[in-house]
Amino acid sequence: MAYSSDDTPTSNTSGSSTEYDQKADEGVTEYLLRLSIELVEALNERTYADHPVMEAHLAAGWRGQFDYGQVGALRPGRESGTAMTHNEHLEANRKVFATYPQHNIKIVDANTSLDRGMKKGTVFMNIAVSGAPPGTTREGITQFEWSLTSGTWLCVKHTAMISMGTV
Repeated sequence: MAYSSDDTPTSNTSGSSTEYDQKADEGVTEYLLRLSIELVEALNERTYADHPVMEAHLAAGWRGQFDYGQVGALRPGRESGTAMTHNEHLEANRKVFATYPQHNIKIVDANTSLDRGMKKGTVFMNIAVSGAPPGTTREGITQFEWSLTSGTWLCVKHTAMISMGTV
C-alpha cells in the first residue's frame, strides 16, 4: 500500500474504497499497537532511555501521566497523576527500577482506536504490574495517544493507572 504524507492511500487497487480504507485502517492500528508494545517492552528491558521507537516516535511535547503511588512517592514534590515531561518520566522510571529491580509490566490485552480524519490513534492496554513491591501483582490500564505529524506517527501522551490492590 502506498500512502501520502497524511496517511491516505495514494491509489485504490484493491476494490471498493470502503474495503481499502478498512484494510488501511487495520494496518495503521496494527502499527500503532506494535509501537506501543515496543515501548512497554523497552521499559521491561530497561532500554527505554535510548530505544529506537522513543527516538523516532516521541513527540517533542510528549507528556506522561501516572496515577499510582510508587511513582508519586519517588518524585518528591510532585503529586501522583500530574503530567511529566519525557526527561522527568525517564528519571522517575530510573528511580522505580532502582527501588524495585523486579518491576515488570505484562500486557494482558490491548485495543486500538483510530480517527483517520483527526490523524489520531489511541492504544489501550490492560496490564499487570509485578515486582513493585516484591511479591505483588497489580492490575492496571495504560493508554498511548498517537498523532500523525508530517507523515510520522508520534506518541504525544502516555497515561497509566495502576490499582493499589493485588491480583
